[in-house]
Amino acid sequence: MLALIPLVVRLVGLACALSLVCAGPGAVGGIPPELFIFKNVVPIGDKGSPAGWKVAQVAISLVEITDAGPISVACPIEVGVPEISQEEGIVTDRMAQLAAAAASDEAAQVALSIPGLFSAERCDLFRKEMRRRLQQAISGAKVTNFQRTGLPRTTFP
Repeated sequence: MLALIPLVVRLVGLACALSLVCAGPGAVGGIPPELFIFKNVVPIGDKGSPAGWKVAQVAISLVEITDAGPISVACPIEVGVPEISQEEGIVTDRMAQLAAAAASDEAAQVALSIPGLFSAERCDLFRKEMRRRLQQAISGAKVTNFQRTGLPRTTFP
């Protein structure tokens, strides 16, 4: 029995690393950063040109638990961040992924905390809250509905 404890600890650690569990006590979400696949849509220019822009598209399902059962709404979001920010410097894909995942988890909690919203209202609140939080981490970041075509889209869950 004691020999199984290290194995269980390693499996839990692996699950946390894969973002499958460990959202924290009472937390909802755990949207993996890897779902935000950023692609450059405005190249980094020469001196005096724009500093580049990259975008990720994810359809995130928000599930409200009601007395009648779960109600799910899919919220398509397009997350845009600069390639280079005056405040943060170079914005790596990993930096953008981590910031977007954290912002989406926090925004989902806010959007799901208000009962009785229509689907469109819940998605609008989710995008607004995510934008506000993401802009605190990466200045100039944007969160909108899908706007561009031809980009890889992921879904959660």
